[in-house]
Amino acid sequence: MAAHMLRRFCTISSRAFFKHPRTINNIAYFGTGSCFRNSQNANSKLKIMLPPELSGSKTVRNIHKEISPLTTKRVRRRASKEGQEKKEEFYDVYAFATAQEYRLEYLKDGLEEQGLYEVKPLPSDVEDALHVTAKYLVGNEVREMYLFREGSVVFWNMAEVERNAVLKFLAQYQDHSYDYILMHQESEQFEYSFTNQPTKLSGNCLYLEKESKEDQLEKYTFSNALSASVKLAIWEASLEKYIDSIEFILKDMKAGKRLRITREEQLRKTGELYTLKHYINLTSDLLDTPDFYWDRETLEKLYVRTGNYLNVPKRTRVINEKLSHCSDLAELLINYLNDKHSSRLEWFIIWLIAIEVGFESFKLLN
Repeated sequence: MAAHMLRRFCTISSRAFFKHPRTINNIAYFGTGSCFRNSQNANSKLKIMLPPELSGSKTVRNIHKEISPLTTKRVRRRASKEGQEKKEEFYDVYAFATAQEYRLEYLKDGLEEQGLYEVKPLPSDVEDALHVTAKYLVGNEVREMYLFREGSVVFWNMAEVERNAVLKFLAQYQDHSYDYILMHQESEQFEYSFTNQPTKLSGNCLYLEKESKEDQLEKYTFSNALSASVKLAIWEASLEKYIDSIEFILKDMKAGKRLRITREEQLRKTGELYTLKHYINLTSDLLDTPDFYWDRETLEKLYVRTGNYLNVPKRTRVINEKLSHCSDLAELLINYLNDKHSSRLEWFIIWLIAIEVGFESFKLLN
């Protein structure tokens, strides 16, 4: 009964405050079932916290005599990932493909001259990558990156400001830079943490074994798979751009119109197509596991698992099928242009013969 009376009193008192509009924003809202912190302590006195300019009014003084302080309503949040990151100490991994190729030898000298980063040794059978760590620590976890000759970089535990600074620094050591917007659109982001269990990939998180003797090699393996994925993403975008550039030819063919393309333009398009096929199938490791993992079974499993999670094998098959269809179209256009050229030559010869016959006939008539 006492609890019911106090709830009723709380409701009536709150209505009295509505006469003061400035007070509403400073009072936490409570339902009738939440006027009290504890129903067992319903008879305890309450007090409402109000702004200083209203604290001296008669209404406030009277209520303060009867009501003990109301605690401000706490904003409840879900068990979000941010809280989990703080608890389990997750760190970010970002991968970018910035150019067709890095000049690693010059890049290594540039990093040493800069003095902010230190190049760490990798196994002797790794020739086309650099492992770089920051000399100055920020926090407990080291900041590092892996750079691959094929024009991709993977950042471990680096803030956005530092990543952008490194990307700007890399621009002077890369050939055939990619578009800045495309580079960010086709990037990959993961997270990693440390565990007492064996290293594993779970969803979008990599869990590294704390006491693992191959900690750096595991990071290299994961970076290698991410590098292949972002590089493939750039090639996929390039192929889509190529397909869009030849779409008008298909429309002209479907409408039975004359094709608006010259032999020089077709030769250039064919060169773009076969260059892309060369990069995907001959210069990259998309079709097979790199030789580095042949005698490292544990690392090979991590590389394959990461590649499968990123759908690299499936994406490679799809892009090769698209390339095959584009090759068929390119061959069709080449045959069409060759036939057109041959037909033009034939008509040219026919006109020459006709002109010669005309001259001979004119001579005979004279």
